[in-house]
Formats: sequence, structure tokens, C-alpha cells
Amino acid sequence: MLKKNKYSIEEAARILRYKKLEEILAKSKSELIVTAHNADDNSETVLLNIVNGTGLEGLSGISVKRENIIRPFLCLSKEQITEYLKSENIDFVEDSTNNDLSFRRNFIRKEILPKLLELNPSLNRVVLNTSEVFSNQKRVLDYFINELLKKLYQKREKIF
Repeated sequence: MLKKNKYSIEEAARILRYKKLEEILAKSKSELIVTAHNADDNSETVLLNIVNGTGLEGLSGISVKRENIIRPFLCLSKEQITEYLKSENIDFVEDSTNNDLSFRRNFIRKEILPKLLELNPSLNRVVLNTSEVFSNQKRVLDYFINELLKKLYQKREKIF
């Protein structure tokens, strides 16, 4: 899958994870997949997209809802979530590969994001708000482009 589609390891793993979640969803006859993506994940995603080069979609970050996937924890930092889990004595597991700085996302997570949070402790909130602005702008732009295309198509129909 990696070589055939030229995916990074991270992208291939993400695709496989969502494929597995879809299989579980179908077997359980549930309606939604709920992930634990948080505000830190969104900041990492936006920064990674900027580093890689992006447009409105990349600046929109992680969406709260996409099809049958919802992400209710996007408004919370990873620290808020882990502090809550600890206070309630709820066990959680962190993926050990998150410490491998050879992965670009991990480098951003461990090296860049902490420095930016020193500059602005509210960075995750700022990035999330900015992502929502870009997401809304993309939605409006898509709507107007679709309306324009419909009108052009209707004019074409009248000519032919």
C-alpha cells in the first residue's frame, strides 16, 4: 500500500485505522465513529499542512464532523483530557511511536508546538478558531463556485 500509492507511513496507518473503524461500525450496526482528536491534534495538523504547503482546506484543520465521523474533543487540549482521566483513575495508553521524532508530526508535536505554546499559551484555541474561519470561508467559496457552475451549465443548455 505504501509504495503502490506513495503514502507516508503515517498516511497509510491513518487510512488503515479508518478502514478498520468502518468495519467495526458496520459490524456493530452503529451510526457514528467517535475519535479522540483534540485541540493539540488540530494545531499539529494545521502546522504540518502549512509546512507541506496548503490552501483553505489544509488551514481548516480537523473537522468536528465529516460524514459519519465526529470529534467531540477538538475543543479540549490533550493536557485537559489526560488530567481528567488521571483525576478519575481512568487508564489510558499512549502510542510509543509518538516519541519517534523521525515522523514529521511527532517532531511538530514534541519540538515545535511546545515552543509556540510558550509564545502563546492559548495557541490551540487560536488555531482552532482560525481553522473554523477558514473552514467557513471554504464552505462559502464552494457554495458560490457550485452556484456559478450551475448557471454556466444552464446557459450552455439554452445555447445547445
